[in-house]
Amino acid sequence: PDAVVSDLPIGYYPIDENAKDFATKANKGHSFAHLLFIEQIIKNLKPAGYAFLVVPKSILAGEIGSDFMPWLSKKVFLRSIIELPDDMFQNKFNQKSILVFQNHGENAVSSEVLLTKLDSMKNEKALIKFNVKLNEWYTKNIH
Repeated sequence: PDAVVSDLPIGYYPIDENAKDFATKANKGHSFAHLLFIEQIIKNLKPAGYAFLVVPKSILAGEIGSDFMPWLSKKVFLRSIIELPDDMFQNKFNQKSILVFQNHGENAVSSEVLLTKLDSMKNEKALIKFNVKLNEWYTKNIH
């Protein structure tokens, strides 16, 4: 596909035999399904294609992120990581972010990554501020 848009399923992938050929597999125990899905998306995405993924915030930082993010940044061009507002989630362990990346390919080049956090979907001024920031980043880096 030219683009993939997904809210990835979160959890462990129970069939270790199927995960054995993935770079993102766990060294022991079950692998995270969402990491395997991201790797599969990259394998199937057209050159220079985009992925817009809702992912667990935890894969971008901490122990998981320290292994996953360097691997990901070698495979694709990161475009943006947008943390969704805390008030969207009842439990901090369920917090999510939007991850946008572009597959390597002709006319796809590295650029500044938009790293931001949405304050609240209920705060109009915060949404306007985010929209301005997004437009400035897009004009500078993509268009």
